[in-house]
Amino acid sequence: MQSTIENNLDCRGVKCPMPIVMISKAMRTLGPGQTLSVEADDPAFRADLEAWVKKLGYSLLEFEDGATQKAIIKKTDPAEGDPVETLTEVCNSSGVSPAMARFIDNVVSKAVADRFEKLEERIEQSLATAAPSGDRNVSNRATIVVFSGDMDKLMAAFIIANGAAAMEMEVSMFFTFWGLASLKDHTLYKGKTLSEKLVSGMLPSNSSKAGTSKMNMLGMGPAFFKSLMKRNNVESLPRLIDRARDLGVNLVACRMSMDIMGIREEEMIGGVEYGGVATYIGNASDSAITLFI
Repeated sequence: MQSTIENNLDCRGVKCPMPIVMISKAMRTLGPGQTLSVEADDPAFRADLEAWVKKLGYSLLEFEDGATQKAIIKKTDPAEGDPVETLTEVCNSSGVSPAMARFIDNVVSKAVADRFEKLEERIEQSLATAAPSGDRNVSNRATIVVFSGDMDKLMAAFIIANGAAAMEMEVSMFFTFWGLASLKDHTLYKGKTLSEKLVSGMLPSNSSKAGTSKMNMLGMGPAFFKSLMKRNNVESLPRLIDRARDLGVNLVACRMSMDIMGIREEEMIGGVEYGGVATYIGNASDSAITLFI
């Protein structure tokens, strides 16, 4: 059956996680029941899309494979579904007198209320006797510790963060030690001690200057990988950071590590928050996903 298409999105020419990120942003502008037609050529698109719609409860109405993959997604309307008739309405439609219908409705309603009251008592008793030590409430949150300052590891961290945010998870990234360099906009030396200046001189001035964990080759490795990424339409690290901020990813810089590394707030990109280990533990304690990169 041909679906009515109300909005179109072209995701051709971009790789994971960007198709899902773009779809997520587009779906936020739609009302319940509206549809979005998407074209993409990323080989991982179908698997990612199917996981995304399953997580968020949207409907994948159509999918067409090929060099250019085509999908139609419907934003689920919570109000959709057949109207539920009351017992009185059912009785009236069956020819039962209004007085008898009201009597039956009252009897059934009381019986159901009594059953629910007993069920609630049993649940409360079970909760009271359950051992609390092995249980914890898990929220729809992902928390990522970013320790490494290597370009490839930072890429992995921000790809996961963007993907989680696109799946409407609350995402928090806690940057410590070498990972702090990815949040820098530039390097300042004025007002720093000699040791702080030495550390600042050894750190990248911003995310675009990060080296790779392997095959760095005195800086030739990052340039080589960046050319491969550009050729394959993969987002650069600075662009992934910008995307994460647009999606509301919470970027938290470890204040203690900043003091050790001689990094000042004036050197950082916009939108960064500052905290300590309690900030991380507070976010991680009930997260569904926690990662250390």
